[in-house]
Amino acid sequence: MSLEKYREILRNQNRLRNERIACDVVFQIGQRNFLAHRVVLIARMEYFAAMFNDRMQEAAEFAVPLDPKIVSPEVFDEILDYVYTNEINFSDE
Repeated sequence: MSLEKYREILRNQNRLRNERIACDVVFQIGQRNFLAHRVVLIARMEYFAAMFNDRMQEAAEFAVPLDPKIVSPEVFDEILDYVYTNEINFSDE
């Protein structure tokens, strides 16, 4: 697969997430919700593959609460952006 085709796939997956099309999981961190696609998460990160394993409670849930003491909404947003874009945005904070 060409690099351009790979980038196009990432753009399309991110567009689906941003437009909230076919999302099948919502992560709840404090008062914020993050919609996503399990298949994208599983394909891109072992952490999510383990989370959505059939033996884990999260595999059967639409809403997955995450402890804001472990991951802040801002950090989780960056993680999802990386998963969907393959890009990391660094800030001075």
